[in-house]
Amino acid sequence: MNYNTSKLLTSIRNTASVPNDDARFSDDILLMFADEEIGQTIQPLVISTHEEYFVKDKTVEVDSNGEVQIPQDAYMAKLRDVRGVEGDVEIDIPKLELSDVNKTYGFYIQGRTIKVSSLSNISSLKLYYYARHNNLAPVVESTPVSSKNTNLNTITVGNVFEGLSAGTYVDAIDSITGEVKVSSVFVSSVAGNVLTIDSVDSISLGDTICLANKTSILNLPEPLISLLVQSVANRVYEDIGDTEAYNLGMSKYNNRVKQILKVLEQRVVSKAPVVVRRRTRRGY
Repeated sequence: MNYNTSKLLTSIRNTASVPNDDARFSDDILLMFADEEIGQTIQPLVISTHEEYFVKDKTVEVDSNGEVQIPQDAYMAKLRDVRGVEGDVEIDIPKLELSDVNKTYGFYIQGRTIKVSSLSNISSLKLYYYARHNNLAPVVESTPVSSKNTNLNTITVGNVFEGLSAGTYVDAIDSITGEVKVSSVFVSSVAGNVLTIDSVDSISLGDTICLANKTSILNLPEPLISLLVQSVANRVYEDIGDTEAYNLGMSKYNNRVKQILKVLEQRVVSKAPVVVRRRTRRGY
């Protein structure tokens, strides 16, 4: 499903009865409200179901200090799992208490840094983490990919929007699902509608290009979009002091949360999760 920010803004304005020319609630302000609601309400709600929505993985080499940085797009720097990598094999490694650091095999976390015990002989870690939703951008601040040249590392886009220039970084977004396919790709030059970038390998025709950490395509399960619309509408009611509309909106919001959780909490309906005792390479 392709649900872009133009559709979102139309739904918000219709729900909250906000006209397009209301200066108090410009597109930028409504998208800011939506960003805040996604980060503070929608994502925590979905993550609480433990059904692996928003989960990404990334393999990172351990540096000479035995450290790996948590990805910048990790929601609240939260990790779903940390596993060691030996060749093509993933291995379990225990998370250590600070009192056990350098006494045994494993890792611990300090700030946004994963530190591997000096007793661990691991060259890479595979990080599973909850990815933060990109900030929402107007559709006019995005452009589709119409062609690419793998030899020259160039892509041709529909138009070069304001802010897109040589020296900037861009994300490639799946235009159907809203998933970030490639993040923070450096744009070295812009000639007409042709961008020269670091790599085009993972970019497909029809993908949407936005500035880094931005998206004009929502990456949310479909029921959550209506919840987001109601949540932003409630912000509008609160700002204008319409208590009656706000209370009614909150009642609709809470009822939708109950219904949505029933759908989200078990993605594979016929199978319940099975707890399996896992062993690490060293038997922990």
